[in-house]
Parts: sequence; structure tokens; C-alpha cells
Amino acid sequence: MNIAVIGLGNIGFRHFQSILTLRKNHKLFLVDNSSDALDKCKKYYFETFNEKQCIFFYNNIQKIVTKIDILVIATSSYPRRSIIEEVFKYQKPKYMILEKFLFPFIEDFQICEQLFKFNSTKVWVNQWMSQEFIEINQYFPNNKNMSFSVNGKNWGLCSNSVHFIDWFHKMTGRERLEIYNKNLSNQLSESRRKDYHELMGNLEIKSLSGHTLKLKCEKKLDLEEIDKRSIFIDISNIDYDFVAEFDGKSLNYEVTNKNTNSSIKKEIIVKPQSKKTSEIIKCLVESDTCNLVDYRISMEQHLLIFNIFKETFAANGYNTNNGIPVT
Repeated sequence: MNIAVIGLGNIGFRHFQSILTLRKNHKLFLVDNSSDALDKCKKYYFETFNEKQCIFFYNNIQKIVTKIDILVIATSSYPRRSIIEEVFKYQKPKYMILEKFLFPFIEDFQICEQLFKFNSTKVWVNQWMSQEFIEINQYFPNNKNMSFSVNGKNWGLCSNSVHFIDWFHKMTGRERLEIYNKNLSNQLSESRRKDYHELMGNLEIKSLSGHTLKLKCEKKLDLEEIDKRSIFIDISNIDYDFVAEFDGKSLNYEVTNKNTNSSIKKEIIVKPQSKKTSEIIKCLVESDTCNLVDYRISMEQHLLIFNIFKETFAANGYNTNNGIPVT
């Protein structure tokens, strides 16, 4: 089995760490145009692992002459389409995992979808909430109308909305979604990643049968607490109220049965990416699929919000001819 990771920044490095824990015979190809990123991976490998593994370090995909079975592309959004096009000049991976936010141009979605189909590559996107928090679904069957709200400060409305949209979408039984209200700010905020930006405000989404999702992100003014990004989640239907606080590492929740007035409190510890990727790869090898959202569904979720973000960035003076600055 031959595995490749393109893009070795923060998330790519976590993918790399996880793949190192695989106990199957495999070769690992790491690709990044940054020598610093490659050196960081080399240092980690040689200082952490005693057992020898077949690992190759390259600064471009062309240098890989071995057929790749599983490819993880962990770059930011701007170069992603061109990297995918470059990959298919030299490789036809059986499986591919992409990071969100997928692309900066709306045409990229269908162009890449056609490439995946033409090359018979199965593709998933690393939107993990719907699986990580799947135990919550037992309280909210999709035949009872549900209201789902997400509220917090500086949590990344543009870059992270698709996580919550996918969780909500899965709970509705993958019903068709539409945006029925929006109120986004007229001020851009810098993202954690250079050259990318965020927006503040509200998005309201409803499903075909009437389930609703409200996303609210406000700007945190207290600079001393800028890294405290707790997100508050409320879900309710006729039978249950669910309230939770999510800090990126764990989800602490209480669910109350409205009929009996009894409640349960629990904590879900979120697995770090450095432990997830190896499990995803094992699943792909053993069952030809994985529990991430597949590309087609993820594309629909991205396109639901894409034009709203594009219009808002343009209204704020950003030149969207260069794509939307979201990753």
C-alpha cells in the first residue's frame, strides 16, 4: 500500500503523525514545496520512531514514480485545484481525502468532480463532526422537526460552517438544504492562515421538511481571550433539549427529556487528527469506504454558502476575481 500526503503544514503534519502509527506494510510519500515543512517531518520521524519505515520526502508530485493508492491533500484552498490537476497527470489514486474549505472558485468544484469520475478516484472531505458526535442523533430522529443553533465568537464562520452543516445535514437524513436568512458583517477579519479572511454574522438554513440550523459568529474584542473559542450548541425537538459547549477538543453536553424532566450529562472527547487518519486508512483498506462525508455531498454543502460568502467579500471591497479567501 502506497500513501502520499501533499501539504505538510499543521493539519498535514497531523495526518503524517497518524499514518506513522499504521502497522501495515506501506510506503509513505510526503510532498511539500517548503523545505522547512519537510525538515520538520524528518526530525519528528527520526527522533520519535525506532522502527524503520519506508518514507520518502519530495518537493513536488512528479518525483513520485510509484503508484499511489491513498492520497491526502492537506494544502490550503487556493492551490488545491491545480494540485489535483497535477496529481492526475502522473497518478490515479484509488482514494483521496481533501480538507475543507474546498476551493476558492465555484467552477473548481465541478471541474474536480469530473476529474475524480474520469479517473475512478473515490474522494472524501475531512468534515468529521457528523461521525464524531453520532451518539447525539438518537435523541433527534429526522421525523420530528428539530432546531439546531451554533453560537460563539471567532470560531471561523467561513471556514468551519461546513462542519456544522454536515452534522445538521446528516441528522436530517440528507434532506435538501436552503438558506432562508443571512446577515453578514461589512468588515473582514483576518484568518489564522496568511492571505485568508473571515466574516462575522448569521446564517440560517432550513431543510426540505422544516428542520432549521442557525449559525452565529461574533467578533471577540477581548484580545487576551482571543484563543478561547468555545462554541455553544443548542438542539431541540418536541421531546428533547440538548445544550453543549465545544472547545475543539471536547464536547460537554446535557440532554433533557422534556416528558420526564430527566437529564444526562456527558463529555465526548474529540480524537485529534494525529489519531484519526490511520483509522480512516484502515477503514478504506478493509471496506472500500470511510466515515467521512463523500465529495458529492460535501460539494453541495460548500455550494450552499459559497455565493453568499463571495457576494459579501465583494461588497466589502475584496477582489473575488482572485477567488474567495476562505480555507
